Amino acid sequence: MEEAGDPPAASAMSPVLQATTASIRDAEPGEVGTLEALVAEIFGAGDRPRGWFERKLAREVVAPALSKIAVDPRGAKVGFLLTSAPASLSGVARLVSLGVLPTWRGRGIGRALIEAAATSATAAGLRSMTALAEADRRGFYADTGFAPEAVLRTLLAPSRSPERPARRGGGPGPDAPSGSRAAAPKSAAAVTEPTDEVMMIRSLPPSGWARPGTEAVGGWLAEAWEGTAAALRQTYALGGEDPRAWAHVSREGQAQLIHRLLLRSPSAPRAPHEVATAVFEIAQALAQKLAPGGPLLFYGLPAVSPITDLLERAGWSCIQESTRMVRRLRSPASPAVDRSRLAAP
Repeated sequence: MEEAGDPPAASAMSPVLQATTASIRDAEPGEVGTLEALVAEIFGAGDRPRGWFERKLAREVVAPALSKIAVDPRGAKVGFLLTSAPASLSGVARLVSLGVLPTWRGRGIGRALIEAAATSATAAGLRSMTALAEADRRGFYADTGFAPEAVLRTLLAPSRSPERPARRGGGPGPDAPSGSRAAAPKSAAAVTEPTDEVMMIRSLPPSGWARPGTEAVGGWLAEAWEGTAAALRQTYALGGEDPRAWAHVSREGQAQLIHRLLLRSPSAPRAPHEVATAVFEIAQALAQKLAPGGPLLFYGLPAVSPITDLLERAGWSCIQESTRMVRRLRSPASPAVDRSRLAAP
């Protein structure tokens, strides 16, 4: 992602925003679906399955009306910003992907793309913009008006006997000062093996993102879950005929991804260590069942929490850490969201 240079001010008279020698314009209807080659040129082709880009656009509900294209003086594309406004995140514009060709970086194009998207999002009545930033991009987003809201991790289930992994992203390790890491409710060894009840796992047809009478843990995006082909997703019930929890899991290439856990709400409030122990047992049960079929990932866990600490102590390793950044957009006088402008063509 591009991060150097200051964005010039937007003109209220034109949707085109000048950024050095490149211009920022609105994505045309149907244009976002043609950007796969540009994405590959910016980020590398990688080992992606056929149709991955179309799937990404659909699952992350990319909105052409909020997405922007950077072009050189001849009209050739040199950068892009894909943006969505998921109904599940009321009033929020979500930055899905931002990229600029290497030879065009350092000219303020990334910042100009964000400013253009912010203008469109405000006009659509959205209240804020969010972005997920890895450690080396947090400064860029902070300079464009974003503030950190939460640090999230994606954990990988162990494929061998548990051992404590190295932490990524400069997080506190075993020698960190007291108070910098959430205390574990129990030692990992004391709760490594799930109970027989939790190990009673049933496969169900993919169910809805939300379930009444449950508490959610982790989570990607409701639209991403619902937009995944039925053949590539599965809901699991854990705990016998009267389940204690449900897990939404999808196939992502060779890996499997826990989109979300739903714990049955107790009759009385649970202490944080009780929630952590319950989630730990459920995640371990899923790992025992699913990890032999390929890597198992758990998305969207707080970087510092009893849940994450327990899992990491049992050998789950952090493969990605990112900060959810937020930029406030609208004033109280701003209009309500007009979703008809945000629908994909």
